[in-house]
Amino acid sequence: MKVFLVILVVLCLAYSPVLAQNLKVHMNWDYKNPEKEKAFQVWKQYVNQNEGRDTFWHETDIRKFKGVDLLKSAVGFGGHLYKFRFSYNVLSISGVENDFLIKTALYSVVNDSLVSDQLNLFAIVNVMAIKTGNTYKLSNYLNYTTANWKEEQIGNIVYHYPYTHHFDRQKAIKANAFIDTLQDWFGFTAGTLHYYIPLNCTEGYRMVGFDYYQGEGKEPNLCGYFDDENNIIYSNSTAGELYRHELIHTVNRSFPNANAYLLAGLSAYIDDAGSMGKSEKEHIRIFQKYMETHPTDLNKFTEIRNVAESTVGVYIFRAVICNALLKKGGLPLLKEALNQDTESDERLIAYLQRTLAIADFNDFFNREFKLFLKQPNVLLRTESGQIKKR
Repeated sequence: MKVFLVILVVLCLAYSPVLAQNLKVHMNWDYKNPEKEKAFQVWKQYVNQNEGRDTFWHETDIRKFKGVDLLKSAVGFGGHLYKFRFSYNVLSISGVENDFLIKTALYSVVNDSLVSDQLNLFAIVNVMAIKTGNTYKLSNYLNYTTANWKEEQIGNIVYHYPYTHHFDRQKAIKANAFIDTLQDWFGFTAGTLHYYIPLNCTEGYRMVGFDYYQGEGKEPNLCGYFDDENNIIYSNSTAGELYRHELIHTVNRSFPNANAYLLAGLSAYIDDAGSMGKSEKEHIRIFQKYMETHPTDLNKFTEIRNVAESTVGVYIFRAVICNALLKKGGLPLLKEALNQDTESDERLIAYLQRTLAIADFNDFFNREFKLFLKQPNVLLRTESGQIKKR
């Protein structure tokens, strides 16, 4: 899903997307164990398969998850994990009751004029292999990490949470009301949402199968994701049952060609649902401070990546863009923008220049930053679908 790819693209710039074929998949150890060899071969064939990939998965996962393999989309890959040029080093195959846990490092080796043989470890992932007849089928690690979690359905949201989490029913009721508002406002059907509440970002990675993930360890340790293929929201114990930022992302499927800046801007603009525990205004102030010592050409705003530990380019510009569109044409213009084919940054820039009469993005953003910081935060007015001041 495009919005979740925002941070991941920053992390993945060094990796070239390719068709998932002829990728190097090897084991650290020759176990001399024919059953483990069978499990390994199934995982190896799956990684290199281009078509018919679901046939490698257990029927339980096929029934339960539309996208089947949660690793490829759970933390924001939008189904593209296996299209990056990694090598796959199976670190271990361990027995779990009658099944096997396959632990794999995804990595690449960099060789250039500055660095020689530098290992870039992207992730360590877990996937289960279940004995089925004389072979093995793959299964999502999430099934095992959450097997003893509690489950409770409130409205159209099925909550999954550990026994240590105190479930807040009132927040869950508000989350459903918030979804109802979004559906009325944007004219879509959210359907049944599955909503997981791990402790924090790191535990969320572990829960879906990422033992290690490049970029983890950022502070604050708060994040969430929306897997639009499987209609799953991953929250955290701080946001709990009402993670507005991720709930807003349910809108995204209605605008498949919209640019990430618009979709991310929508999630930040409504209720100022910021990212990484910071409000949208905090991200803008961090960037303004950054520019005091790092003069930046804002005509190249789509090329701006990391500004601080928890502030990246999209966090800075997204809500300001949506705010400018709403100021000029209200909700109709914002929806028009979301309906445009602006998936590429070049098309987004051309659309903004044309629609908002932007001659220079330096002037535009510096002006809009000041206006945005002065105005009150915004909320969706649930009774009429209008923007009102908080």
